[in-house]
Amino acid sequence: MSIARVKGRSGFTIAEVLIASGVFIFVSGAMISLFIYASNLWQLVIVQEQLRSGACTAMLFMTNELQDATRSSNQNPSPNLAIPASPNNNSITFFLPDTTVPDRIQETGNPATNGSTAWNTNHAIRYVYDPVSQQLRRMVAGNAAYKILCYNVNAVAFEDCGINPALNPDEVRVTLTVGKNTLTGIRAITLVSLIKLRN
Repeated sequence: MSIARVKGRSGFTIAEVLIASGVFIFVSGAMISLFIYASNLWQLVIVQEQLRSGACTAMLFMTNELQDATRSSNQNPSPNLAIPASPNNNSITFFLPDTTVPDRIQETGNPATNGSTAWNTNHAIRYVYDPVSQQLRRMVAGNAAYKILCYNVNAVAFEDCGINPALNPDEVRVTLTVGKNTLTGIRAITLVSLIKLRN
């Protein structure tokens, strides 16, 4: 039995293998880079949406409460809202109408104040920024517990006509900046709301 030799059979040359390997590595690297870029972009979109959602929720909550606050009440003790002077204007103290009084109207026997809003001066509400935990908190006087209005807060500023003369006496401006570190750097969102007080 004879063994026939196969003629014309050849393999890949080293140059061909090196070129094919180089093309494969280049394409693989490009695909990995594209995947990393897409992942970072997706993370950025998610972070920005979380920041925007948290800030909008906090701003809506504060707007709804502050619309019931006052700066012009003659009631004693005074229920008028208070904001510390700038640059420490990162908190605000205010009062809400007393819901235990029917129709929120107080009959005092004093003709000058009859028909005015009754204010619950036993429960001061305070929004305060804690830079250590980066939280904006809602605190009620006499209660150790607090509600976190917003996380990832970089800065908050409350302004009234005493701080910003361009504002009317019955207006409060709230500026809320939230931010977070991502792989592509710090992402921040700032919301501003101009709130008209009850009276």
